[in-house]
Amino acid sequence: MESHKVLRWFTDNPVAANLMMLIFLAGGALSLFSMHKEEFPSIEPGVVQITVPYLGAAPEEVEEAVCIRIEEAIEGVDGMDRVFTTAREGVCSIMVELLQDTNTTTALNEIKGKVDAISTFPAETEKPIISSLQFNGQTVSLVLYGDTDEATLKVLTEEIRDDISALEGISQVSTAYTRPWEISIEVSEQVLRQYNLTLTAVANAIRRASLDLPGGSIKTAGGEILLRSKGQAYRGNEYEDIVILTRSDGTNITLGEIAEVRDAFEEGYLRARFNGQRAATVTVYRTGKEDTLTAAAAVKSYLERKRPYLPTGVSLDIWIDESKALERRIGALTRNAYAGLALVLLILALFLRFKVAIWVAAGIPIAVLGAIWAFPFFGINISSLTVLAFILVLGIVVDDAIVVGERIFSHESVDRNHREAAVAGTAEVIVPVVFGVLTTIAAFLPILLIDGRMGSFFSIIGWVVLVCLIFSLLECMFILPAHLAHRKTENYFGENSRLVKNWIRFQSKFSGALE
Repeated sequence: MESHKVLRWFTDNPVAANLMMLIFLAGGALSLFSMHKEEFPSIEPGVVQITVPYLGAAPEEVEEAVCIRIEEAIEGVDGMDRVFTTAREGVCSIMVELLQDTNTTTALNEIKGKVDAISTFPAETEKPIISSLQFNGQTVSLVLYGDTDEATLKVLTEEIRDDISALEGISQVSTAYTRPWEISIEVSEQVLRQYNLTLTAVANAIRRASLDLPGGSIKTAGGEILLRSKGQAYRGNEYEDIVILTRSDGTNITLGEIAEVRDAFEEGYLRARFNGQRAATVTVYRTGKEDTLTAAAAVKSYLERKRPYLPTGVSLDIWIDESKALERRIGALTRNAYAGLALVLLILALFLRFKVAIWVAAGIPIAVLGAIWAFPFFGINISSLTVLAFILVLGIVVDDAIVVGERIFSHESVDRNHREAAVAGTAEVIVPVVFGVLTTIAAFLPILLIDGRMGSFFSIIGWVVLVCLIFSLLECMFILPAHLAHRKTENYFGENSRLVKNWIRFQSKFSGALE
């Protein structure tokens, strides 16, 4: 048979088998260090979010004037599955869920075009905000706290956010538990009547004065000079200097004379405390191919550098660290791998030759690293689900190697040389081993066939198991027979050494005790 010819060729050419093993081991090690690590796999949610602010409107008004009109406009968009609408005081929120095979960018552009074309929104509504929903994994969350005022805390969190955003491997950082800056201008009705003004007149005066305008250019012998009028106000005291009214005698009435200007925060109640002190958070997210462990390490290094420069009484600590959970899972896999190797070696050594047990147990790291080497081709990264799948498959990948190793050892027991025993033993069990692996793959196949986006999320487990089993099959068919056929029987661990002969006597007594 053709398969037996390939088997004989690998058995007679141990260099090829060793080269295959080295490719699996080296490729897996390189991929393990180069692949980015994440808490959970990134999936495309396939949801378009539409938000239209309608400040001051009741939920009923929001529904009738905004939500219903958007629903009517986007009806019939290709790839749209379901629409969830929420009308709250001052805002309309619509979530458009797309079918799984729909291109999110195309649907987003089509929905945006239809919403922008609506011309019957009330004049008080703000510009619609349309975006595709993205799931960004949280990496590290820092908490800044201390006995200080809200303004100082906000300035420090924004400074920390900008510093962390500039770190390599980090692109998305956000702050929380701080109110947005807001300049409020309040004019009493009595003052408006006193100066014969209206709120609209005051607002128009501010709008005309607080802006930057291009003033053209002047051509000179030395070159062209661009002119620009800079009048945009950014601080409360700058708004106070804006002229609202010019009297007939040439005197000016400024905004600061008729209004109360407060340079503070947006109205509302927001208070966050950590260890009993005022606090705010800075959260780092993982996007794209960013690595969770690398990003966490960079943030922790920045944390140590930043602490000495914080104001007195202000502290900066790690609040949430998702990288620790990922490290624990990777550590659990490593411990399970070591324990599995030790148990396999112990159990196989009780019944097989020592070197046979060693090469059978070596099938675990060879198959696992070979699978990791192939992960980039399948779009798989190291995540919690990947580690979970490894733990599930760890005790399965060695089964076929045990079967092949045992048959080769049995053929060696009937006075066959190592090469003939390797070929005959492997050929004898190759069909049941292949079907055994296929049966195990079939048990995990339903995970690969789950519909929907959550199906694509959990299918990582099935793909990891499938790839590991395929590489374990390659290892036991081509690599293991070659190693067993050409193993040495002399020296310290050889079959003819005193240590191994004593172990064989122990095996015989142990087997007799079991019988």
